[in-house]
Amino acid sequence: MKMIQLGAIQISSYTNKSRLFSDWRYEEYDEYKKQITKYDPKEEILPKNTIFTLKIDYPLTIPFKKKFNTSTNLITRRQIINFIVKCYKQVYKEENSSSSRKESFIPGMFNRMPSEGKYGIWGHVLEDLVLVDMFINKNKIISLGVDS
Repeated sequence: MKMIQLGAIQISSYTNKSRLFSDWRYEEYDEYKKQITKYDPKEEILPKNTIFTLKIDYPLTIPFKKKFNTSTNLITRRQIINFIVKCYKQVYKEENSSSSRKESFIPGMFNRMPSEGKYGIWGHVLEDLVLVDMFINKNKIISLGVDS
């Protein structure tokens, strides 16, 4: 299994113009300069002419899966982050429109009650999720490391 670090991407507020963690970590965290590798957002991280399946399973009871083809283009770190964030936002939108229990918060917490929608989201609102890394297995399935 191959791991690719993506940085620390706040999923809810990210746009395709957002600075990536790799763009600013040296400016603001000097004490980590020697410990942390800088990741280039333009670095090509997925090969061309390959079919991958993105799997989002946190915090979902029923995983979201989407196939995509890199066709003739190599995929950069920024492009895959854009795609993952777009899919996460789509999942939460579909969940809210398919559930009778609208994103209700647990009193005193930044967590949500489990929903009854298409994916059965439990525990976390979109604003609580941070994309950290991705893993590619031998079957070209991309799973994600997401913190909350």
